[in-house]
Amino acid sequence: DNKLDKAFHKAKEHQRLIKEFGEGPVTQPKLFVCGAGGVGKTTLVSALSRTAVQQTVSRVKHKLFGRRKSVEEDVDSIDNATRGIDIKCIKLKGSPPCKYSVWDLAGQAEYYVTHELFMTGDSAVFVVVTSLAGISNKQEAVTETREQDISYWLKFIKGRITQEGRRISKPHVIFVGTKKDMPGSDAIRMSSMSDGWTSPWGQRMVQKYRKLYESVLDIHEDFFAIDCFKSSKALRRLSTALCGCHTEIAETSEKVPGICGKVMEILPELRADTPVMGKDEFVSSWNEPRFPQDLISAVLRYLSSVGEIIWFEHTCELETRVFVDPSWLCNTVIGTLLQPHEWTDFQSEVASKGVVTKDIMQQMFASRGLKFEESMMQGIVKALETIGLCYQLPNRSDEDEDEKERLMVPCLLRTQRPPLGSPGCWPPSSVMKHTGAHIGRRLVIAEETDMFSMGLIPQMQVHIVERLKLKETEY
Repeated sequence: DNKLDKAFHKAKEHQRLIKEFGEGPVTQPKLFVCGAGGVGKTTLVSALSRTAVQQTVSRVKHKLFGRRKSVEEDVDSIDNATRGIDIKCIKLKGSPPCKYSVWDLAGQAEYYVTHELFMTGDSAVFVVVTSLAGISNKQEAVTETREQDISYWLKFIKGRITQEGRRISKPHVIFVGTKKDMPGSDAIRMSSMSDGWTSPWGQRMVQKYRKLYESVLDIHEDFFAIDCFKSSKALRRLSTALCGCHTEIAETSEKVPGICGKVMEILPELRADTPVMGKDEFVSSWNEPRFPQDLISAVLRYLSSVGEIIWFEHTCELETRVFVDPSWLCNTVIGTLLQPHEWTDFQSEVASKGVVTKDIMQQMFASRGLKFEESMMQGIVKALETIGLCYQLPNRSDEDEDEKERLMVPCLLRTQRPPLGSPGCWPPSSVMKHTGAHIGRRLVIAEETDMFSMGLIPQMQVHIVERLKLKETEY
Protein backbone atom coordinates (compact mmCIF):
# COMPACT_ATOMS: atom_id res chain seq x y z
CA ASP A 1 0.00 0.00 0.00
CA ASN A 2 2.84 2.36 0.88
CA LYS A 3 4.47 1.63 -2.48
CA LEU A 4 1.22 2.41 -4.31
CA ASP A 5 0.77 5.62 -2.33
CA LYS A 6 4.27 6.77 -3.29
CA ALA A 7 3.69 5.92 -6.96
CA PHE A 8 0.36 7.81 -6.93
CA HIS A 9 1.94 10.85 -5.25
CA LYS A 10 4.83 10.81 -7.72
CA ALA A 11 2.45 10.66 -10.72
CA LYS A 12 0.30 13.45 -9.30
CA GLU A 13 3.37 15.62 -8.68
CA HIS A 14 4.63 14.94 -12.21
CA GLN A 15 1.31 15.99 -13.73
CA ARG A 16 1.26 19.23 -11.76
CA LEU A 17 4.77 20.15 -12.94
CA ILE A 18 3.71 19.55 -16.54
CA LYS A 19 0.56 21.60 -16.04
CA GLU A 20 2.55 24.50 -14.61
CA PHE A 21 5.60 24.44 -16.94
CA GLY A 22 4.71 22.41 -20.02
CA GLU A 23 6.49 19.25 -21.20
CA GLY A 24 9.12 17.94 -23.56
CA PRO A 25 10.46 14.54 -24.73
CA VAL A 26 13.26 12.62 -23.04
CA THR A 27 16.30 13.90 -24.94
CA GLN A 28 19.11 12.26 -22.98
CA PRO A 29 18.20 8.79 -21.64
CA LYS A 30 20.55 6.88 -19.36
CA LEU A 31 22.83 4.23 -20.83
CA PHE A 32 24.07 1.80 -18.16
CA VAL A 33 27.20 -0.11 -19.23
CA CYS A 34 27.48 -3.29 -17.13
CA GLY A 35 29.96 -6.15 -16.99
CA ALA A 36 32.79 -7.78 -15.06
CA GLY A 37 36.03 -5.94 -14.37
CA GLY A 38 38.53 -5.74 -17.24
CA VAL A 39 36.16 -6.66 -20.09
CA GLY A 40 36.56 -3.22 -21.70
CA LYS A 41 33.43 -1.29 -20.74
CA THR A 42 35.17 2.09 -20.50
CA THR A 43 37.08 1.37 -23.74
CA LEU A 44 33.75 0.59 -25.43
CA VAL A 45 32.26 3.90 -24.25
CA SER A 46 35.31 5.73 -25.60
CA ALA A 47 35.01 3.91 -28.93
CA LEU A 48 31.33 4.83 -29.25
CA SER A 49 32.05 8.51 -28.63
CA ARG A 50 35.04 8.82 -31.01
CA THR A 51 34.81 11.28 -33.88
CA ALA A 52 35.62 10.24 -37.44
CA VAL A 53 39.16 11.69 -37.11
CA GLN A 54 39.74 9.87 -33.81
CA GLN A 55 38.50 6.61 -35.37
CA THR A 56 40.98 7.01 -38.22
CA VAL A 57 43.85 7.65 -35.79
CA SER A 58 42.88 4.59 -33.73
CA ARG A 59 42.73 2.41 -36.87
CA VAL A 60 46.17 3.60 -38.03
CA LYS A 61 47.68 2.95 -34.57
CA HIS A 62 46.17 -0.52 -34.63
CA LYS A 63 47.79 -1.29 -38.00
CA LEU A 64 51.18 0.16 -37.00
CA PHE A 65 51.51 -1.27 -33.50
CA GLY A 66 49.18 -4.27 -33.50
CA ARG A 67 46.75 -5.32 -30.82
CA ARG A 68 47.33 -4.14 -27.23
CA LYS A 69 50.93 -3.03 -27.40
CA SER A 70 52.60 -0.28 -25.41
CA VAL A 71 49.92 1.96 -23.90
CA GLU A 72 47.00 -0.10 -25.20
CA GLU A 73 48.32 -3.22 -23.51
CA ASP A 74 47.18 -1.97 -20.12
CA VAL A 75 44.04 -0.09 -21.07
CA ASP A 76 41.70 -2.68 -19.51
CA SER A 77 43.98 -3.55 -16.58
CA ILE A 78 43.04 -3.20 -12.93
CA ASP A 79 45.13 -0.03 -12.65
CA ASN A 80 42.85 1.67 -15.18
CA ALA A 81 39.63 0.28 -13.72
CA THR A 82 36.62 2.52 -13.24
CA ARG A 83 35.98 3.38 -9.60
CA GLY A 84 32.36 3.29 -8.50
CA ILE A 85 30.33 4.82 -11.32
CA ASP A 86 31.70 7.10 -14.05
CA ILE A 87 29.05 9.35 -15.61
CA LYS A 88 29.46 11.24 -18.87
CA CYS A 89 27.46 12.39 -21.91
CA ILE A 90 28.12 10.97 -25.38
CA LYS A 91 26.71 11.76 -28.82
CA LEU A 92 26.05 8.91 -31.26
CA LYS A 93 25.80 9.08 -35.02
CA GLY A 94 22.57 7.56 -36.21
CA SER A 95 19.35 8.35 -37.97
CA PRO A 96 18.67 10.65 -36.27
CA PRO A 97 21.76 11.34 -34.09
CA CYS A 98 21.16 11.04 -30.35
CA LYS A 99 22.68 11.76 -26.94
CA TYR A 100 22.95 9.48 -23.90
CA SER A 101 23.95 10.01 -20.30
CA VAL A 102 26.36 7.08 -19.90
CA TRP A 103 26.72 5.40 -16.51
CA ASP A 104 29.85 3.24 -16.67
CA LEU A 105 29.54 0.79 -13.75
CA ALA A 106 32.76 -0.53 -12.20
CA GLY A 107 33.08 -4.29 -12.57
CA GLN A 108 35.25 -4.99 -9.51
CA ALA A 109 33.36 -6.63 -6.63
CA GLU A 110 34.21 -3.92 -4.07
CA TYR A 111 32.14 -1.40 -6.04
CA TYR A 112 29.00 -3.49 -6.52
CA VAL A 113 27.50 -1.92 -3.42
CA THR A 114 27.28 1.43 -5.27
CA HIS A 115 25.41 0.16 -8.33
CA GLU A 116 21.94 -0.27 -6.90
CA LEU A 117 22.04 3.15 -5.24
CA PHE A 118 21.43 5.05 -8.46
CA MET A 119 20.30 2.50 -11.06
CA THR A 120 16.74 2.87 -12.36
CA GLY A 121 15.01 1.36 -15.38
CA ASP A 122 13.02 4.44 -16.40
CA SER A 123 14.20 5.96 -19.71
CA ALA A 124 17.26 3.71 -19.73
CA VAL A 125 19.15 1.24 -21.91
CA PHE A 126 21.40 -1.46 -20.43
CA VAL A 127 24.47 -2.66 -22.36
CA VAL A 128 25.79 -5.92 -20.87
CA VAL A 129 29.44 -6.36 -21.87
CA THR A 130 31.47 -9.57 -21.80
CA SER A 131 34.83 -10.64 -23.25
CA LEU A 132 35.04 -13.07 -26.17
CA ALA A 133 38.69 -13.95 -25.46
CA GLY A 134 39.07 -17.70 -24.89
CA ILE A 135 35.49 -18.58 -25.80
CA SER A 136 36.39 -20.80 -28.79
CA ASN A 137 39.08 -22.82 -26.97
CA LYS A 138 36.46 -25.18 -25.50
CA GLN A 139 37.48 -24.18 -22.00
CA GLU A 140 34.32 -24.82 -20.03
CA ALA A 141 35.53 -22.74 -17.11
CA VAL A 142 35.90 -19.67 -19.36
CA THR A 143 32.48 -19.94 -21.00
CA GLU A 144 30.83 -20.76 -17.66
CA THR A 145 32.36 -17.66 -16.06
CA ARG A 146 31.27 -15.45 -18.96
CA GLU A 147 27.71 -16.79 -18.77
CA GLN A 148 27.63 -16.32 -15.00
CA ASP A 149 28.63 -12.67 -15.53
CA ILE A 150 25.80 -12.14 -18.03
CA SER A 151 23.33 -13.92 -15.75
CA TYR A 152 24.39 -11.81 -12.75
CA TRP A 153 23.76 -8.53 -14.53
CA LEU A 154 20.42 -9.61 -15.97
CA LYS A 155 19.25 -10.71 -12.53
CA PHE A 156 20.50 -7.45 -11.10
CA ILE A 157 18.70 -5.35 -13.74
CA LYS A 158 15.49 -7.30 -13.25
CA GLY A 159 15.75 -6.89 -9.48
CA ARG A 160 16.15 -3.14 -9.77
CA ILE A 161 13.31 -2.48 -12.22
CA THR A 162 10.81 -4.70 -10.38
CA GLN A 163 11.38 -2.60 -7.25
CA GLU A 164 10.15 0.47 -9.11
CA GLY A 165 6.55 -0.72 -9.45
CA ARG A 166 4.48 0.12 -12.54
CA ARG A 167 6.38 0.52 -15.81
CA ILE A 168 5.33 1.95 -19.16
CA SER A 169 7.54 -0.39 -21.20
CA LYS A 170 10.22 -3.03 -20.74
CA PRO A 171 13.79 -1.63 -20.54
CA HIS A 172 16.09 -2.30 -23.48
CA VAL A 173 19.08 -4.63 -23.03
CA ILE A 174 21.89 -5.14 -25.56
CA PHE A 175 24.65 -7.80 -25.36
CA VAL A 176 28.15 -6.78 -26.50
CA GLY A 177 31.22 -8.99 -26.79
CA THR A 178 34.55 -7.13 -26.71
CA LYS A 179 38.08 -8.27 -27.65
CA LYS A 180 36.82 -10.17 -30.70
CA ASP A 181 40.35 -10.19 -32.18
CA MET A 182 41.97 -11.67 -29.06
CA PRO A 183 43.16 -15.33 -29.02
CA GLY A 184 40.31 -17.78 -28.55
CA SER A 185 37.55 -15.45 -29.73
CA ASP A 186 34.77 -17.21 -31.68
CA ALA A 187 33.77 -14.05 -33.58
CA ILE A 188 32.78 -14.68 -37.19
CA ARG A 189 31.71 -12.45 -40.07
CA MET A 190 27.98 -12.20 -40.55
CA SER A 191 26.33 -13.27 -43.81
CA SER A 192 26.41 -9.73 -45.15
CA MET A 193 29.75 -7.92 -45.18
CA SER A 194 27.95 -4.72 -44.21
CA ASP A 195 26.73 -6.30 -40.97
CA GLY A 196 30.15 -6.80 -39.42
CA TRP A 197 30.81 -9.55 -36.88
CA THR A 198 28.90 -11.70 -34.41
CA SER A 199 29.61 -14.60 -32.04
CA PRO A 200 27.88 -18.01 -32.22
CA TRP A 201 28.26 -18.37 -28.45
CA GLY A 202 26.94 -14.85 -27.96
CA GLN A 203 23.91 -15.54 -30.16
CA ARG A 204 23.14 -18.62 -28.05
CA MET A 205 23.23 -16.41 -24.97
CA VAL A 206 20.84 -13.96 -26.63
CA GLN A 207 18.37 -16.69 -27.54
CA LYS A 208 18.51 -18.26 -24.08
CA TYR A 209 18.01 -15.07 -22.10
CA ARG A 210 15.46 -13.50 -24.46
CA LYS A 211 13.23 -16.47 -23.69
CA LEU A 212 14.01 -16.47 -19.97
CA TYR A 213 13.36 -12.73 -19.45
CA GLU A 214 10.81 -12.03 -22.19
CA SER A 215 8.19 -10.82 -19.70
CA VAL A 216 10.38 -8.13 -18.08
CA LEU A 217 13.28 -7.21 -20.40
CA ASP A 218 13.46 -6.27 -24.09
CA ILE A 219 16.73 -7.99 -25.07
CA HIS A 220 17.99 -7.07 -28.54
CA GLU A 221 17.97 -9.96 -30.99
CA ASP A 222 21.59 -9.43 -32.12
CA PHE A 223 24.88 -10.03 -30.32
CA PHE A 224 27.50 -7.38 -31.16
CA ALA A 225 31.12 -8.67 -31.44
CA ILE A 226 33.45 -5.66 -31.35
CA ASP A 227 37.11 -4.67 -31.44
CA CYS A 228 37.05 -1.34 -29.61
CA PHE A 229 40.41 -0.22 -31.04
CA LYS A 230 39.21 -0.21 -34.64
CA SER A 231 36.45 1.66 -36.43
CA SER A 232 34.28 -1.33 -37.24
CA LYS A 233 30.95 -2.10 -38.86
CA ALA A 234 29.88 -3.68 -35.57
CA LEU A 235 30.43 -0.38 -33.75
CA ARG A 236 28.28 1.40 -36.31
CA ARG A 237 25.61 -1.29 -35.97
CA LEU A 238 25.68 -0.87 -32.20
CA SER A 239 25.34 2.93 -32.54
CA THR A 240 22.36 2.45 -34.86
CA ALA A 241 20.72 0.04 -32.40
CA LEU A 242 21.24 2.50 -29.53
CA CYS A 243 19.75 5.34 -31.58
CA GLY A 244 16.74 3.12 -32.27
CA CYS A 245 16.30 2.53 -28.54
CA HIS A 246 16.63 6.28 -28.00
CA THR A 247 13.80 6.99 -30.46
CA GLU A 248 11.52 4.43 -28.80
CA ILE A 249 12.22 5.83 -25.33
CA ALA A 250 11.41 9.35 -26.52
CA GLU A 251 8.08 8.09 -27.88
CA THR A 252 6.99 5.87 -24.97
CA SER A 253 8.48 7.37 -21.79
CA GLU A 254 6.79 9.92 -19.59
CA LYS A 255 7.43 13.45 -20.80
CA VAL A 256 9.94 15.68 -19.03
CA PRO A 257 8.41 18.67 -17.18
CA GLY A 258 9.56 21.88 -18.88
CA ILE A 259 11.26 23.33 -15.80
CA CYS A 260 13.20 20.08 -15.27
CA GLY A 261 14.40 20.13 -18.87
CA LYS A 262 15.54 23.74 -18.39
CA VAL A 263 17.51 22.85 -15.24
CA MET A 264 19.13 19.86 -16.98
CA GLU A 265 20.48 22.20 -19.66
CA ILE A 266 22.31 24.40 -17.12
CA LEU A 267 23.65 21.54 -14.98
CA PRO A 268 26.91 21.08 -16.99
CA GLU A 269 27.79 24.73 -16.35
CA LEU A 270 27.01 24.39 -12.63
CA ARG A 271 29.10 21.19 -12.35
CA ALA A 272 32.09 22.98 -13.86
CA ASP A 273 32.09 25.32 -10.85
CA THR A 274 31.30 22.97 -7.95
CA PRO A 275 30.03 19.42 -7.36
CA VAL A 276 27.85 20.46 -4.39
CA MET A 277 25.57 23.47 -3.95
CA GLY A 278 23.29 24.78 -1.25
CA LYS A 279 19.64 24.12 -2.09
CA ASP A 280 18.72 27.83 -2.13
CA GLU A 281 21.70 28.66 -4.34
CA PHE A 282 20.76 25.83 -6.71
CA VAL A 283 17.15 27.04 -6.96
CA SER A 284 18.35 30.61 -7.64
CA SER A 285 20.34 29.33 -10.63
CA TRP A 286 17.06 28.35 -12.32
CA ASN A 287 16.36 32.07 -12.84
CA GLU A 288 12.69 31.65 -11.91
CA PRO A 289 12.02 34.45 -9.35
CA ARG A 290 8.35 33.57 -8.83
CA PHE A 291 8.79 29.82 -8.68
CA PRO A 292 6.12 28.17 -6.45
CA GLN A 293 7.80 27.20 -3.18
CA ASP A 294 5.73 24.01 -2.83
CA LEU A 295 7.06 22.72 -6.18
CA ILE A 296 10.78 23.12 -5.43
CA SER A 297 10.92 19.72 -3.74
CA ALA A 298 9.00 18.18 -6.66
CA VAL A 299 11.64 19.39 -9.13
CA LEU A 300 14.48 18.16 -6.92
CA ARG A 301 12.80 14.78 -6.52
CA TYR A 302 12.36 14.42 -10.27
CA LEU A 303 15.97 15.39 -11.07
CA SER A 304 17.22 13.01 -8.38
CA SER A 305 15.02 10.15 -9.64
CA VAL A 306 16.48 10.40 -13.16
CA GLY A 307 20.07 10.62 -11.88
CA GLU A 308 20.79 14.22 -12.84
CA ILE A 309 21.44 15.23 -9.22
CA ILE A 310 21.57 13.54 -5.82
CA TRP A 311 19.37 15.01 -3.11
CA PHE A 312 18.96 13.39 0.31
CA GLU A 313 15.50 14.72 1.03
CA HIS A 314 14.87 12.77 4.22
CA THR A 315 18.23 13.43 5.92
CA CYS A 316 17.97 16.71 7.80
CA GLU A 317 21.74 17.35 7.77
CA LEU A 318 21.79 17.01 3.96
CA GLU A 319 18.37 18.34 2.97
CA THR A 320 19.81 21.81 2.34
CA ARG A 321 22.56 20.49 0.01
CA VAL A 322 22.32 19.29 -3.58
CA PHE A 323 24.98 17.11 -5.21
CA VAL A 324 24.76 18.57 -8.71
CA ASP A 325 27.50 16.24 -9.98
CA PRO A 326 26.52 12.59 -9.22
CA SER A 327 29.74 11.38 -10.88
CA TRP A 328 31.80 13.29 -8.31
CA LEU A 329 30.07 11.54 -5.41
CA CYS A 330 29.88 8.09 -7.07
CA ASN A 331 33.32 8.01 -8.66
CA THR A 332 35.64 10.49 -6.99
CA VAL A 333 34.43 10.14 -3.40
CA ILE A 334 32.84 6.69 -3.03
CA GLY A 335 35.16 5.14 -5.63
CA THR A 336 38.21 6.33 -3.70
CA LEU A 337 36.75 5.27 -0.35
CA LEU A 338 36.07 1.68 -1.45
CA GLN A 339 39.44 1.09 -3.14
CA PRO A 340 41.42 -1.17 -0.76
CA HIS A 341 44.91 -0.01 -1.78
CA GLU A 342 44.02 3.61 -0.95
CA TRP A 343 44.25 2.65 2.73
CA THR A 344 47.66 0.95 2.71
CA ASP A 345 49.41 4.03 4.15
CA PHE A 346 47.02 4.26 7.09
CA GLN A 347 46.05 2.27 10.17
CA SER A 348 45.90 -1.52 9.92
CA GLU A 349 42.52 -1.56 11.66
CA VAL A 350 40.97 -0.50 8.37
CA ALA A 351 41.95 -3.74 6.66
CA SER A 352 41.32 -6.06 9.61
CA LYS A 353 38.10 -4.60 11.01
CA GLY A 354 36.83 -2.10 8.43
CA VAL A 355 37.15 0.64 11.08
CA VAL A 356 38.42 4.15 10.35
CA THR A 357 38.21 7.48 12.16
CA LYS A 358 36.77 10.49 10.40
CA ASP A 359 40.16 12.25 10.67
CA ILE A 360 41.96 9.33 9.02
CA MET A 361 39.34 9.27 6.27
CA GLN A 362 39.86 12.99 5.74
CA GLN A 363 43.65 12.45 5.57
CA MET A 364 43.20 9.65 3.02
CA PHE A 365 41.06 11.87 0.80
CA ALA A 366 43.59 14.73 1.17
CA SER A 367 46.45 12.42 0.11
CA ARG A 368 44.52 11.81 -3.12
CA GLY A 369 44.03 15.52 -3.76
CA LEU A 370 40.55 15.75 -2.22
CA LYS A 371 40.83 18.40 0.46
CA PHE A 372 37.51 18.94 2.23
CA GLU A 373 36.58 21.61 4.74
CA GLU A 374 35.14 20.33 8.02
CA SER A 375 31.53 21.07 7.05
CA MET A 376 31.94 19.31 3.69
CA MET A 377 33.57 16.30 5.37
CA GLN A 378 30.67 16.07 7.80
CA GLY A 379 28.27 16.16 4.85
CA ILE A 380 30.16 13.40 3.01
CA VAL A 381 30.18 11.16 6.09
CA LYS A 382 26.44 11.73 6.53
CA ALA A 383 25.86 10.92 2.85
CA LEU A 384 27.83 7.68 3.24
CA GLU A 385 25.76 6.81 6.31
CA THR A 386 22.49 7.62 4.54
CA ILE A 387 23.18 5.31 1.59
CA GLY A 388 24.30 2.52 3.91
CA LEU A 389 28.06 2.48 3.37
CA CYS A 390 29.15 3.20 6.94
CA TYR A 391 27.95 3.82 10.47
CA GLN A 392 29.39 5.45 13.58
CA LEU A 393 30.87 3.34 16.38
CA PRO A 394 30.60 4.30 20.07
CA ASN A 395 33.67 5.99 21.56
CA ARG A 396 36.04 3.69 23.42
CA SER A 397 37.17 6.30 25.90
CA ASP A 398 36.29 9.88 26.71
CA GLU A 399 39.97 10.67 27.24
CA ASP A 400 41.25 9.32 23.93
CA GLU A 401 40.59 12.04 21.35
CA ASP A 402 42.08 9.99 18.50
CA GLU A 403 39.43 7.30 18.93
CA LYS A 404 36.47 9.66 18.59
CA GLU A 405 34.17 9.55 15.58
CA ARG A 406 35.18 6.06 14.52
CA LEU A 407 33.33 4.69 11.51
CA MET A 408 32.69 1.12 10.44
CA VAL A 409 32.84 0.70 6.65
CA PRO A 410 31.73 -2.92 6.02
CA CYS A 411 32.82 -2.84 2.37
CA LEU A 412 36.45 -2.45 3.49
CA LEU A 413 36.46 -5.73 5.43
CA ARG A 414 38.94 -8.10 3.84
CA THR A 415 39.58 -10.77 6.48
CA GLN A 416 37.87 -14.14 6.16
CA ARG A 417 36.03 -15.88 8.96
CA PRO A 418 37.95 -18.89 10.37
CA PRO A 419 36.62 -22.33 9.44
CA LEU A 420 33.84 -23.74 11.59
CA GLY A 421 35.34 -25.49 14.61
CA SER A 422 38.51 -23.37 14.70
CA PRO A 423 39.67 -21.96 18.07
CA GLY A 424 37.33 -19.18 19.09
CA CYS A 425 34.40 -20.54 17.07
CA TRP A 426 31.44 -22.50 18.35
CA PRO A 427 31.88 -26.23 17.76
CA PRO A 428 29.33 -27.55 15.25
CA SER A 429 26.44 -29.49 16.76
CA SER A 430 25.26 -32.74 15.20
CA VAL A 431 22.15 -30.92 13.92
CA MET A 432 24.04 -27.97 12.47
CA LYS A 433 26.61 -30.24 10.83
CA HIS A 434 24.02 -31.99 8.72
CA THR A 435 21.11 -29.62 8.25
CA GLY A 436 22.28 -26.17 9.27
CA ALA A 437 20.57 -23.82 11.69
CA HIS A 438 17.97 -21.22 10.71
CA ILE A 439 16.64 -18.36 12.79
CA GLY A 440 13.84 -16.09 11.61
CA ARG A 441 12.50 -16.11 8.06
CA ARG A 442 14.00 -18.27 5.37
CA LEU A 443 14.03 -16.48 2.01
CA VAL A 444 13.80 -18.59 -1.14
CA ILE A 445 14.31 -17.08 -4.60
CA ALA A 446 14.08 -18.42 -8.14
CA GLU A 447 17.75 -19.01 -8.93
CA GLU A 448 17.29 -18.74 -12.70
CA THR A 449 16.13 -15.12 -12.76
CA ASP A 450 16.43 -13.66 -9.24
CA MET A 451 19.11 -13.07 -6.64
CA PHE A 452 20.24 -10.93 -3.75
CA SER A 453 22.63 -8.21 -4.93
CA MET A 454 26.24 -8.25 -3.75
CA GLY A 455 25.66 -4.94 -1.97
CA LEU A 456 22.94 -6.40 0.25
CA ILE A 457 25.03 -7.74 3.14
CA PRO A 458 27.20 -4.63 3.85
CA GLN A 459 24.13 -2.38 3.70
CA MET A 460 22.11 -4.81 5.81
CA GLN A 461 24.85 -4.69 8.47
CA VAL A 462 24.66 -0.89 8.52
CA HIS A 463 20.88 -0.81 8.79
CA ILE A 464 20.69 -3.51 11.49
CA VAL A 465 23.21 -1.68 13.67
CA GLU A 466 21.43 1.64 13.12
CA ARG A 467 18.05 0.13 14.00
CA LEU A 468 19.19 -1.79 17.05
CA LYS A 469 21.91 0.66 18.17
CA LEU A 470 24.15 -2.26 19.12
CA LYS A 471 27.14 -1.85 21.37
CA GLU A 472 30.55 -2.64 19.89
CA THR A 473 30.78 -5.93 21.79
CA GLU A 474 27.52 -7.14 20.24
CA TYR A 475 28.50 -7.21 16.55
